[in-house]
This record gives sequence, C-alpha cells and structure tokens, in this order.
Amino acid sequence: MFLSLPADVFQSRAVASVSGLGGTGAGIGALVSTYLIGRVTDRFSFQPVVIAASLVPLAATAVFVALVRARKTPDPEGLVQNF
Repeated sequence: MFLSLPADVFQSRAVASVSGLGGTGAGIGALVSTYLIGRVTDRFSFQPVVIAASLVPLAATAVFVALVRARKTPDPEGLVQNF
C-alpha cells in the first residue's frame, strides 16, 4: 500500500524523492528489526515479535493519516496535493 502512495499524494516532481526516502527508511528498518528480533527471541519468545508486527502497520497508517491531510493553508511549494 505505501509503495504507491507517493504517486497519489505528492506532485510528480517530488515522487522520486519521497519514494527514495521511503526505500532508505525500509532498508534501515530491516537492518534494525533483524537485530532486535534476534535479541528479543533469544531473551523472551516470538510472542512480543508477533504482537509488534501486528501493531506496526496500524501505527504507520495512523501516522500517515495524521500527517497527510488537507491543509487549511495551501502548500507554498505545491508539493502535496490536497484532496
């Protein structure tokens, strides 16, 4: 879902930058989560990992909805499309 959102939300001149930042964040997140999953499962079990994996998409959707809303004032650079 989040891979196609930059094209829907941002103007065409900003889509590549937003997609690149998303890919970089995903790569760094994969490195960190791989390390943390190993540490958590060695010390506890897989239960905290499964609970966290079920809550992360909900939190990401809530952050997206909170941050990408129609602004009351227009975007001065015109990068975000208003719905």
